[in-house]
Amino acid sequence: EIEEVEEIEEIEEVVVPEPAIVIPSLSDVNFNNASSVIDSSEKGELDKAAAFLKENINYKIIVTGHADATWTAAYNNALSKKRADAAKKYLISKGISSSRITTKYVGENKLKVDTEETNRSNRRVTLEIVE
Repeated sequence: EIEEVEEIEEIEEVVVPEPAIVIPSLSDVNFNNASSVIDSSEKGELDKAAAFLKENINYKIIVTGHADATWTAAYNNALSKKRADAAKKYLISKGISSSRITTKYVGENKLKVDTEETNRSNRRVTLEIVE
């Protein structure tokens, strides 16, 4: 009697890696002198951040407000806080939970440039997406 042997083909498990999440590179959001109002021309970076955060719920954002050195240190600290808060409020209006947004403010303590002509780049909010 010949015994029938069933051939079993071993199937190798193939693990398909999930596509890597590419965190967008975000530019600064700049402000006019002594203002915490976000110009419509500056909303694009916040929109880009909001779109990423909506699709990637495990990520959060750090919003840091800055000021130039035009006014007193106390005024600049308060202004940089208002700028960070304005950006946070905007992100919340786009559907991002406040629990995913950390705000910081540094006043005039982290100047990008230190000349009168280029102060606009110091009047900013920086955006950093983190896990």
